[in-house]
Amino acid sequence: MPPHPNSVQVTVGGSNGELIFNPASLTGVDVGDIVRFTLAPGAGVHSLTQALDANNPCEAATNGVNHLFDPSNPSSVTFDQRVEFVAPFFAFCNVPGHCAAGMQF
Repeated sequence: MPPHPNSVQVTVGGSNGELIFNPASLTGVDVGDIVRFTLAPGAGVHSLTQALDANNPCEAATNGVNHLFDPSNPSSVTFDQRVEFVAPFFAFCNVPGHCAAGMQF
């Protein structure tokens, strides 16, 4: 029987307005694992937008992941991403100014 997938937590934004993903990167995830992105309590609107690559961290990938976390919409404050293959995954917050301020994953 295959092992159960792991669930890894990532907090989006900070309760005091921090422009962060916490942790900012992950290692040791395997195919089938679930990465759960959750908007921090008190955080504003943020997104998880897949970046083109490491050299273009604030440019969205065509047909990539793009999820908006909006505290006024309770169904949007959590987003689960199943790991389909092990490869680098780069993402950022697409809210104007957030990526340039360092909100990258």
